[in-house]
Amino acid sequence: MTTQNLTQQDIHERGLKRLFDVDAEAGERVIESLQSISPDLANYVIDFGFGHIYSREGLTLQQRELATIAALTALGNAEPQLKVHLHAALNVGLSRMEIIETIIQMAVYAGFPAALNAMFAAKAVFADHPLVNKKPNYGITAQIRVREGIDVAVAKKALNELAHATRTEAGCLQFDMQQDAQRPDHFVLWQRFIDEAAFKQHFEMPHTKRYVDQNLTELVMHWETHDFN
Repeated sequence: MTTQNLTQQDIHERGLKRLFDVDAEAGERVIESLQSISPDLANYVIDFGFGHIYSREGLTLQQRELATIAALTALGNAEPQLKVHLHAALNVGLSRMEIIETIIQMAVYAGFPAALNAMFAAKAVFADHPLVNKKPNYGITAQIRVREGIDVAVAKKALNELAHATRTEAGCLQFDMQQDAQRPDHFVLWQRFIDEAAFKQHFEMPHTKRYVDQNLTELVMHWETHDFN
């Protein structure tokens, strides 16, 4: 996402939205805890970290969280921040296996003490996170394209709104989107739900019906996957 023609207020609101997409209530608690001592630092986190960096194109939220976990593991002295991003990684749909393998990879480059400390942090987060024991067993990867005559920017905005609303559904574990750099009118969607019933319920939600009624995109192909763990 470009920041051209955006006001500072636009960037701040985009940062708050992206923060919630990634960290949900945990991210909001971090920001709230800063308000009493340094509201300026809280705003830097929102505006620069999430309004600018986390809102860039090129990487999915899952890829950004894996990179962040790797960096915080390598630092070796940022356990509170690592735990926040371990929660975030689960929130955006990464599996325990993907997180564990990322930490193991860091043993080669950051050393075994750093990897061990990060793994124990992950163990604590896994034990505490409400989604870990809900085995994700139904997912959809879909390639879609914008219908002829529809403005790609309009379709992309509607897709972003759909993604944000879908992530609030109780049965949704992931809704991520990537625009094709070579074909800007094509998008790939990654969706994961607790079960097939939750996926079907998604199509009964007002935000989904609203998006479908706009008739902005059409399906190119899709794949169903089961049993992620």
